[in-house]
Parts: sequence; C-alpha cells; structure tokens
Amino acid sequence: MPRRDLTRFAGLRHTEFASIEDFLASPLPDGVVTIYYHGSPLDLLIQPEPDADTTLVVFHSALSPNMQTLPVFSGLGVTEGLGLNVVCVADPSLELDDELNIGWFSGNARQPLQQDLPGVLRHVVDGLGAEHLAFFGASAGGFAALHYAAHFPGSLAVPVNPQIILRDFADVDVLAYGRSAFGAEDLAEARTALTERIAGDLRQAYTGRDDVTIGYVQNLRDGRHFWRQLSHFMIAVQDTADLLILTGDWGLGHVPPPKSVNRTVLEAVAGAHGDWAASLARIGFRGGLTFEDLKAEQAALPPAEAAAPVAAEPPAPEPAPEAAPETVAPTAAGGGSHGEPSPGEVGLRAERRRPAVLRGLRAGAARVTSALKRRLL
Repeated sequence: MPRRDLTRFAGLRHTEFASIEDFLASPLPDGVVTIYYHGSPLDLLIQPEPDADTTLVVFHSALSPNMQTLPVFSGLGVTEGLGLNVVCVADPSLELDDELNIGWFSGNARQPLQQDLPGVLRHVVDGLGAEHLAFFGASAGGFAALHYAAHFPGSLAVPVNPQIILRDFADVDVLAYGRSAFGAEDLAEARTALTERIAGDLRQAYTGRDDVTIGYVQNLRDGRHFWRQLSHFMIAVQDTADLLILTGDWGLGHVPPPKSVNRTVLEAVAGAHGDWAASLARIGFRGGLTFEDLKAEQAALPPAEAAAPVAAEPPAPEPAPEAAPETVAPTAAGGGSHGEPSPGEVGLRAERRRPAVLRGLRAGAARVTSALKRRLL
C-alpha cells in the first residue's frame, strides 16, 4: 500500500511551491520539486545536464506490488550518462487512494492535469534551455508520453506498449480510476468519465497531423495491446502521422522490452539532435507500415514457449473518429472494446503475475500453460 515518503531522495535538493502559479513565476530549481496542486502534491524530479541539447520527459507505468512509497520517478537508471536533461513526472492521482495503482497522468475532479501539466512542462523546458524535446513512457506512461507530446510540435514521443483508448483497458483498472478520480459508481460511469471528463482516446490527438514524431515500441506477443490499442491507433493515423514502429518478441503478455532495448532507444534519442526519424531508423524503427504488415509479422512468430499461442485475431477495428483538436520506485531500483469481451479482472491478475507465469513457461509446466490460455489470451 503506497505511502508518501521522500527520504529516499534526501540527497537531492527539494523545493516546494504553494501552487502551479507560484511555480510558474519562479526560477527553475533542480532536484525534487513538489507543487501543491488543489489539495495534493504534483512531484517532479529535474536532472539537468550541462550543454544538453535534448530534454527527455519520462512518465512511469502503473505501480507494481513492490512499490511501497510515493512519489515514483522512472527513467533515472536507463538514462544515466546519455547527456540528456531528464524530467521525471509522478502521477498525482495516485495520492487519492492507497489502492489506486494507475492514473494515466490524466488528472481527476480536483486536478485537471491534462490542462495544467503542459504549462508546467513548458516552464521546465524553457528553464532547462535545450533545443529539442522528447517524451518517454511505458504502458500507462506511454499513454502520457503520447498525450503530452501532442502539446509540443516538433517533439518526439516514444511510447512502449502503450494504452491508446482508455475505456478499452482492463475493467478493474478503469473502474478503480473512475471511482477514485471522478466518483464513478459503476463501470459504465467510469468508461463515460474516461471518455468525457478527460482526453482518453489518443486517436483524436493525432489524426490529421504530422508535427510530432512517434517512435512506437510494441511487443508482438502482447496480444491485448496489439489488437485493442495499436491496431486502432495505426488505422486512425497511418496516413497522416509521422509514425515509426519498433517491434519485438519479448515474451507472452504485457511484457516490456529488455532494459538493453530501452537503453538503445534512448541512446538514439540522445544522439538524434532533433533528427528523430533518421536516428530511430538506424536502430530498426520502420516507417510506412500498415497494420496488415504487423499482423503478418505476428502471424509469422514461432510458437511461444510451452506452445502457448499468440492471441487470436478479433473483429476489425472501428473507423477512426474525426480529428479533434525501467520505473524507479522509492523502495526499489529499477523501472468495453470494439466487439470483443473485456479482459476483466482475471486477465489483469494474470498480467500482474507475469514474472511467475514466465518462470512457469520456462519450466514447461502444463498447469501454467493452461492458466495462460485462460488468463492472458
């Protein structure tokens, strides 16, 4: 159960501001920044690098069970030595409820974060002075990276296995967030909140525009995100967005790339000097792909360990809507869908137990194989 504790960052300067307005009117400090924001804190960790020409903003993923304290900052280890200004953002909605582990950096009834955070980030970016700007995050953090990059033309977004359409994510998380953030009483109300109270569908942010480069990283064996998230995004934006994709076979389910892959990607970001597409292409990102191309790649994958199959193809995605405008935890180092049934709580629990599941796969246990078929697919 997360609790607030900043003692792990005692070696860093800690600056507090009474409000966002106070922060925006002040010179930019480094270290941990706490902005008191309509009743609960918004935390940033700002790590400047002398002579850096690129600032990287990093959003953490959902909290895992080993994360016992807030705030959570992601990306410090994987970016070490890359010559980047690094800005880590902690999701303030997680302060609302000790049981809430995901908020997509989308705010709540008291904190309209999607409206307010772009101004905060603009102040940080201007204060750091770098010429180029990139955003990085995995899963829920990948949603945030894409959402906030859309406010900064010319920037780069690097989402890793991101959610794209929040109402189509796991019911248990949609309901938990809807209840804590907006007082939803049931799943239908929660889905409505994720559609009407926040910008919860990234297709609307990117359809018909090409002024942000997207370096989309996707595990081909993450069937839920491949079919329910990536497919809809690609079909909506592939004719307009500056979209490059890096795919891999990194494990069955919602498994991130190895840290070495993330490091290589961020090295390319640091070495791009704003020429995002060329730098990403050198490490294997590809442009001009269609979702049909990726379906063929997924179908060509060898059988998974213990003969667990890749998720079966769902019905074709709906048409796009018209355009509208390594997590580091303070206690441990590190990191209704379109005609388909929702994954529900059973699938979510399987996802959270992924490490044990993968160990079972390597051992070839028939019992775990059966559980995977029921839960992950």
